[in-house]
Amino acid sequence: MRRVAALLLAAASCFAGTPVISQGKLDNWVARWRHVLQLDDWDIKAKTVRLADLPEGDAAFSETVVQLQMLRIYVLDPRDYAAMAKRDGEAPKTSRAILRDIEDSVIHEMVHLRVRPFKLASIAQMDAAEELLVDRLTTALLKARKR
Repeated sequence: MRRVAALLLAAASCFAGTPVISQGKLDNWVARWRHVLQLDDWDIKAKTVRLADLPEGDAAFSETVVQLQMLRIYVLDPRDYAAMAKRDGEAPKTSRAILRDIEDSVIHEMVHLRVRPFKLASIAQMDAAEELLVDRLTTALLKARKR
């Protein structure tokens, strides 16, 4: 009975204006994309936050502690998407588009870890940083394609 109720709630959220996103769903996206992007050795967690808790104009942000290989991702709570659209003068997103946007934000913040070497590289190290990024992204994309 619980499974049926959960399925009905999930189905309803696809058609309603404001979807419900569980911590479990966020955790599943993090686990999937951490593996695809070859970040399995990183401690990555995501959670929803309210619009007022995000930097102005952003729908997500992250905090990184490189020494601990830790990434914390903060994504906009679905309840605040209508307010963000109004603030930005945009049409409100559908429930499905909101969920896609949140997953895209999780991926986006994780990709920052892959491009970080460019921020830290000297001109002499730039070629090596680029080659490493290209190799890792190629592998990640090929793995994603096989699914």
